[in-house]
Amino acid sequence: MLSVRGFSLIELMVTVALMGVLMTMGVPAYQEYVANTRVRVTAGDIREGLQLARMEAIRRNDRVSFCLDGAAWSVRSGADCRGGSELRGQQETRPGIRVSPDTLAVIYDGRGRTRSATDAELSGAGAARIAVTRSGACDAECLAMAVEYSPGGMVRACNPALPAGDPQACDGGV
Repeated sequence: MLSVRGFSLIELMVTVALMGVLMTMGVPAYQEYVANTRVRVTAGDIREGLQLARMEAIRRNDRVSFCLDGAAWSVRSGADCRGGSELRGQQETRPGIRVSPDTLAVIYDGRGRTRSATDAELSGAGAARIAVTRSGACDAECLAMAVEYSPGGMVRACNPALPAGDPQACDGGV
């Protein structure tokens, strides 16, 4: 008696067709996931840059600047984004990401508080915000993030689309 093992050609074709259908359904969701991850990671990078600038200012007991220029950011010693030595920099944000405002300098003093360019201590209860979104058209699943920093020096990443009261929502009260 002859025993046959393996798959027939028809069984293989059905399997390949099913895999093709599942892949065409899954690829758009995966692309959405990748794009949202880029937004989330870019907001995290900016948050970490602001925290690094604050910690360096406290460690050195001197002014340190977080400089955002277009799609690149850096942490520099001193209160001038054009002077001082670069302590750390990230040359570019992720592709397909828009950061607003385009140009920004956040200056931290030796106590870790934010200062203005004229060396006045910033005051007020509200936090300033850096928006991180996708460049181009977005649909309902499009993620937008923000990085808030307060006059007291606190920094956090948040989601402006969430309702007030949610721990991850942007409420300006860093």
